[in-house]
Order: sequence, then structure tokens, then C-alpha cells
Amino acid sequence: MKQNLRFILLTLLCTVFSSAWGDTETIDFSEQGYSNQQAITTVNSTNFSVTFDKGTNSNAPKYFTNGTAIRVYGGNFFTVTSGNTITKIKLTFGESDGSNAITTDVVTYENGTWTGSANSVKFTVDGTTGNRRIQAITVTFEGQSQHADKYYVAGTWTNWATNKIEMTKKSDGTYTLANQQLVEGAQFKIIKVADESTVWYGGEGNDPNNNNPYWLTADNHTDISLFTNADAPNFYMPIEGTWTITVNPTNATLTVDGDWPVWEYYLKGDFNNWGIVDSYKFSQVGETSKFTLNKPIQLGEKFKIYGIRGSEEKWYGAVSNGDFYVEESLVGEELSLTTENGGEHFLMNLSNKKDYWELEFDPVNMTLVLGNYVSDVAELPFEYDGGRNGIPNTPGLTSSGLDTDYSSSPKLKFTAASNAVTLHFDERPGTLSFDIKRNPTSGTTISVFEVQASENGEDWTALETYDNLSTSVQSETFDNLGENVRYIKWVLKEKNNGNVALGNIKLEKYVAPQPHTLTINPVENGEVFVFYNDPDNNYPAIEDGDEVLEDSEVLVSVSVDEGYYLKSITVTDADGQNVTLTEEEAGISWTFIMPKSDVTVSCTVEEINYDQEEWVLTPLADLTEDDIFVIVGNNGDNYAMPNDKGTTPPDAVLVGVVQNKIITPVADRIKWNISGNATDGYIFYPNGDAENWLYLKDKETNKGVCVGTKEDGNNVFTIVDGYLYNDATERYVGIFNSADWRCYTSTGTNIAGQTFAFYKYVKPEIFEFSISNRATDGTDCYATISALGEGNWKVKGDVVVSTVVVENKVLTYPKQFVEGDVIPGDGAYLVKGAAGDYAFEKTKNPKEVDLGTNMLLSTGEGNFTTVAPTGEANNGNYYFYKLSLNKKSTPGSVGFYWGASEGAPFTYGKPKQAYLAVPKENAQNVQGFSFDGTTGITEVETSSDVTGEVYTISGVRVNGSNLSKGVYIVNGKKVIIK
Repeated sequence: MKQNLRFILLTLLCTVFSSAWGDTETIDFSEQGYSNQQAITTVNSTNFSVTFDKGTNSNAPKYFTNGTAIRVYGGNFFTVTSGNTITKIKLTFGESDGSNAITTDVVTYENGTWTGSANSVKFTVDGTTGNRRIQAITVTFEGQSQHADKYYVAGTWTNWATNKIEMTKKSDGTYTLANQQLVEGAQFKIIKVADESTVWYGGEGNDPNNNNPYWLTADNHTDISLFTNADAPNFYMPIEGTWTITVNPTNATLTVDGDWPVWEYYLKGDFNNWGIVDSYKFSQVGETSKFTLNKPIQLGEKFKIYGIRGSEEKWYGAVSNGDFYVEESLVGEELSLTTENGGEHFLMNLSNKKDYWELEFDPVNMTLVLGNYVSDVAELPFEYDGGRNGIPNTPGLTSSGLDTDYSSSPKLKFTAASNAVTLHFDERPGTLSFDIKRNPTSGTTISVFEVQASENGEDWTALETYDNLSTSVQSETFDNLGENVRYIKWVLKEKNNGNVALGNIKLEKYVAPQPHTLTINPVENGEVFVFYNDPDNNYPAIEDGDEVLEDSEVLVSVSVDEGYYLKSITVTDADGQNVTLTEEEAGISWTFIMPKSDVTVSCTVEEINYDQEEWVLTPLADLTEDDIFVIVGNNGDNYAMPNDKGTTPPDAVLVGVVQNKIITPVADRIKWNISGNATDGYIFYPNGDAENWLYLKDKETNKGVCVGTKEDGNNVFTIVDGYLYNDATERYVGIFNSADWRCYTSTGTNIAGQTFAFYKYVKPEIFEFSISNRATDGTDCYATISALGEGNWKVKGDVVVSTVVVENKVLTYPKQFVEGDVIPGDGAYLVKGAAGDYAFEKTKNPKEVDLGTNMLLSTGEGNFTTVAPTGEANNGNYYFYKLSLNKKSTPGSVGFYWGASEGAPFTYGKPKQAYLAVPKENAQNVQGFSFDGTTGITEVETSSDVTGEVYTISGVRVNGSNLSKGVYIVNGKKVIIK
């Protein structure tokens, strides 16, 4: 019922206002919208119009600069015309402007007011001086059938109706009271007077606890409905100010304009102690409903948005149950806000590497958008190869004090002490790598650069300090940074000479060790054994095909067959790249760290060449002038220095080294002699050439390794830090790129990580003997040898070396050896060959040789009396024979003959010879055994008929009947047929 009554009253009120016809109208020129200085012609109102004309003056009426009036000049005129009868025209001038210079064609005009009765009145402007700026023209008409309505403002400051203030009707039909000063707490209503009736208008009450006043708020500069019901509350001004009150009869609304307070919005939180700080005030975005603010918010801080307008306030918080965590996925998204109970706190769960966050707040749509986020924590794997301008937009990377970038990688330029780049990440790191170099400058004092690691960003540990950087790019790699490291920093600690460039930064993500397959390639003449290098658990074995965890330490051992050596051992990953091996026991065992890949263990076994010259690792101090040796440098492989290159850099000659010995052939061009000592230095000569030596050219030349005659100290070398060093030139000798030998002022870059060794030629032991031309059968000559020395010896020369046994009174040779064969040094032998001198070399070949039965025994060191094999002087069971000629034969048959009557022991004067000790049952009283094919010799004469095996002296078997005269061998005995 109340709503229906309100609707009826509002409809009646609107009808009255819309049908009302006022008796005055005003044209206010400040509301016409003319542009500055635009010439004025005709201005129309509802019931009258004003036409301007410049008349005879050159200056036409114009819109005045200050935007409030029409400026008219002398000679201008304007006419007010209406279809109704005009009874009064009131001209309103600007402050201090005069009105007497204007006249009309119809009386009466005075002080800006014309009165009379007319439908048209012409105003003429006289004179040439004075200010004539017309702000408004108000026209009063003669009364009509309806009386004109009037509106008033009555309130506490007018003593209500007693001093009510009339409102001015405007050309658009509204009524205004402009520039009214009201204090805080002033109350008022609107009074309408029409046809002798008076109506009071108020508002709709909104505070029943305070006499139901209608509290005006900042929103009340919009239209407010007017009410005429009996309890319509007073309008209540909440603040002091200057106001313009406007009534619109058509809509039955009230508008109060002026300096109303507007909503101001602030960001409050931990960062400003939840207080209003102007630096945290939002700014409105143009005419939109959005507000923005750029401010830092740190990880873990809470915040809300606070709005205030006059005495009103609002809290805008998150729609959440408890603190609302701002995560990275929410950046750039519209976050819903609520004012209900102030909402919940936003809690910043991100650390922004940028200085501030961008906050876009929309109080109308109740949203908040957070932007300008770059994480100060890098995501692994991380890569960066840019310059300093890219750092602000790279998560986790920050810098301090860098100079303008270099044009190519590495670009980051460190030019002053404390210049730094820091990488922050939040998970366990893997492998770190980067490129670094020094910018070339003069001078020898180099700037100090350092790469550091930290767990908390405050306490730093140096991974590496660089005080001698190369001007060439060098790549650095660091493994095992530590599971708790979360920061890496590169910093220029001292600026001396040279800038530092950094780039190609990479940090891998740590991946927990994974198992990978280990393959063991089989090898002939050897066997490979693989274990976990874990002595506490008795070295668990790893079999072919087993899976092994990354980063496990693995032990490899190789066993080779006798007569063979391990030439090489490699461990390769799935890409065929070598895995680093660390030698634990020389030539026997090695360790490696299992990579992130399958691996294959392989080795090469070769037969030992025992004839190879022996070149053995020897300390430099132990070398003498009589020695021949090889100078070898190792940079991963072994390279020998030649002795024949003159003034060009000697080439690096690859040699093989196994178990501290050179196993590859040694050419004459890498053999050296030496003089000097550790105190005075050493001079190195080409082998056999004392007229030339190794020297360095000068202090300036890297390619200054030479062989020639220059002296002045350039040819004297010592060992410094493991390198050959020449004090006169202050240079170190080393292998450059595995190609040639050069010399540098330091060992830091081009020849870094090398070692030097010297391998001396070890002359073999020699056993020398002669074969006499007297001990011959006419074709070959014979000798005996024994007691060559310990170990084995190699037969050399065109000879046959034999063991000797007598069987059935005939010489046999169970074992025969020719050139290249190995014989035990403790044996006794018969040697057949051409007359001359011979030398057998001792060999390292450990081959075991079974001589079997051998009736030859050694004469030892000479002056030796023969004994039986048992060591007895003479036990009556043996005959003793010596190599000699049977002078009774012609031309003299060489063989083994009794050295004393009846085969008794005899004394042998020569050392290292051999004699034959034959059991009597084997010799059967035979005095000797010839090498001419006959058996043992006895002088038996018989008839022409014999039985048994019969041979001629030349060894041809014949029939034993009717033999012709001559000498025959019958059943192993010499028989003479007469």
C-alpha cells in the first residue's frame, strides 16, 4: 500500500511540474557551449530568443575568454524577441562591468533592467570603452492562464520558511540555487509555491535513529527523488562546502553538486604497518572504474585494499576461507574481491625479482589483477647467454654494476670491483657450466674473478678463483655443487688489469642417480674383473650386463696371460666418449665414476715382444753422460721430443708406454744424451752428437724450441713444477695441441696439466763365445757352451744349439734350437755352425723350456774336474768325454772322446764349456762318438764276414757278407776288414 501511494504522489508531482509554466526564463551564456571567441548570432530559450548583430563596429559580439559571458562592443546591438508579452528584461553583467553604455528603443531601461510591455526589445551598445560582458539575460512575461511556479530552498540556515531563498529558473526548465555555502550538519527541504499553494519536498529517510534525515553522500550528485509525503525527511549535509542545488520539476528530482568527497583507495599490509600512506594510494585510470598502483610486496607479506570517502570506509579482501595465497598461476588473472566482513587477507607467496608489483583494482567489478611478475627463482635446467639488459626479465638472475655488453658471447661485462651476477634457484642443482675470458690489456697484473656458491644467499664459498684468465674463451664446469646450494654468484673481486666477460651460463637440474648397464667386452689372453670400489663391503663384484647406479665408484682390474701385456684399457659411454679412468695400481687396476649412461669396459692385450729394446723410466738425476734416453711429455698421451728439427718447433712423436716402459720402437731421432746436474742445470744432446744441443731461442718466441749451437744459458734446463724450464728465457717447455713442442712463460693455459719423464735404454746382458775352425768335420765346426747366466737367453746367428744323449752307442740330439729360440741359461749345449765369434742376448721372455734328458754337463768357471750328474767325482758308473778331434782318423773326426784313459774324470781348464757324462751301460767301453755319422769307435779287426747292422764309414748300410777291405761300423763298433 505504501509503495502504491508513493507511486501516485510521484506521478502527480511530475504532472504538475511538467505542466507548470513559469513567468520568468533565463539564458545563462556559460551553459551554451560556445568555443572561445566564436562570433555569436542567435541564442534561443523556450519562450524567447536573443539575436546579436555587430552593427557598424568591426568587432562582433564574442564568447568571452573566461567562459562566463558574451562580450559586446560599441556599435553592437542585440534584440530580445518573444511570442509572449515581455514585461521585464534583466541583464546580468560580469563583476565591475558597467551597464550605462547600453540603451534601448523602448523605455524604460536603467542599470541593466528594461521594463515595459513589448514582444521585441532592441539593445544598442554605445561608446568605445568600458567593460560590457553579459553573463545572463532573464525575461519576465505578462501573466498567463496558469501562474508561474516558484521554487525555494528553506533550511536551518534560513530559519526555514522565514528566510527561504528563491531558486532561479533556467532555460531548460530547471531551478537552481548556485554557490550556496552550507556547514556540516545543515538540513533543508525544497518549497514549491504555485497558484497560492505551497508544497514542501523532502527525501526518503535513511537513518531512523537520527530523526530520519536523508543523509546526502558522495553519490548524491546524481538525481535524488523528491517526496511530498508528510514524513519526508530533511536533506542532511554531511560535510561543509559550497553547493549548487538543482530541482528538476519534470522528473521530481533533486541534485546537489559541489565539492563532494570521492572514494580514495589505498593498499594496506605488513609493508606499511596497515596504515594509510599516500605512497600506497591507487590512481584512477582515466574515466574508467579501474585504479592502479605499482608497489613492492615481499614474499610472505599480507595485504588488503582499503577505501575511504568522507566518513565512509570499506575493506576489499579475498573471497577465501582463510588467507588467500597468491601463487604464480594466479598472476595476470582477475582475483575476486569482497567487502563482506572485510574479506580475507591476500598472502604473497611469490618472490618478485622486479622492484614492484602492478596492481589493477576495479571496485565496481570487485576484482584485483596482479602483474609485472618475474620470479627471482630460476627454474632448472637454466640457460642464459645474453647481456645485462635481458637480466631483469630472466627469472632468478640479477646483476650489480655491469658495464655495456660485449658484442658477442660471452657478453656480460665486469669492469669494476664488486660487479656481480647472481643466480637464485630453489632445488638441488646438477652440473654448472659457463664461458669466461679476460679482455686483452697491457700489463702483467690480472684482475681477480671468482665464482661462488651459497645455501642462503648470505654465506658464500668460493668454487674457483681466477687470477690468470686467458684472453681466449675457456669453458668451466663444476659438478657436485652440494644438495643444499641455492645461489651461484660471479663477482669481480679485484680490478687490476683487464675486464672479465661471462656467458653461456648453464645449470642442469639434479636428477637422482639412475641405474645403467655395464658391459664387459671379452678379451683373449686376459680377463677383466669389475667391482664396486667399496672395501668396507669386500668389493662387491659387477658382472657383464649388471646395472650400476650413476655416480657409483667402480674398480676395474685386468689379468693377462703369461707372455702378454695390457696395451690399453678404456671405458666408453653410450655416445662413444671416453670416461675418465684413475689408475690405482700401475698397470693392474683403475677406478671411474659411473656416468649418466650405459658404459662398456674394453681392453687390448698383446703378446710381449721380448726382443724389444728396453727403455725404462729413470729419474733425471740418475741419468749419466753414458746413457741414451728419450724425453717424454704427457698431456693425456705420451709424446717424445725429436732431436733433428733445427730452429723449427720439434714435432710431438707419439710413443706407447706401459708399466713405466716404452713398448713402441724407438727411432734414432728421439734418442738423447745428457750432461750437467740438478744444481747447475742440464744440457741435452742428440745421441752421439755433442756439437749440438737443445736450446730456447729468446724470451719472446713461443715457437722457440730449437736444436743447434746457441748458448748463453739458453741451453741449460732444470725441472720446475714438473716441466723443463729455461731460466735465461724464463720459459717452460711443453706440448702444444699434441702437435709440436713449444715454450711459454707460464704453464697455465697452452701447456697446462702436463708431466715429464725420461726413459733410459737398458743394454741387454750378453753371453759371448767362439766356434773354432779346428773343431770341424770338414763342413761344420763345433763348440760347447754352458752357464750362460740366470734366466733365458735368445739364440742368435746361423747356429744349431743341441742337447746330447748317447743311445745304443750312438749320439742323438733330443732338443735342437736355432736363431730366435729361447734356451735356459743354466743348461749345457753343443753348438754347430761356422767358425767365428757369437753373442747370445739375455731375454725377458719367461718361457719355460724343458730340456729333457741331456748328458752334457757344465765345466763351470774353469779348472773343473768332471763329475757324474749326481755330483760325485767318480762313482765308477760313467765315462767322461770332451769335445775334441780323433787324431787317429783322417782327416781327423770331430766328436766327443775320452778326456782321460779309460773314460776317467779329467780336468777342464776353460770356463763355461760342456763335457759328456755317459752311463757305462750306454757307452759299452766306447772311447768316442764322431759327428760324421759313425757310432762309437773301437779298433776291432775281423774277417770279411760279419753279422748284425753294418754301415760304411759314410753311413751307408751294407750286407755283412764278403765285405771288401775297409772300415765299417758294425753294431755300433768300428770294425776293420783286412
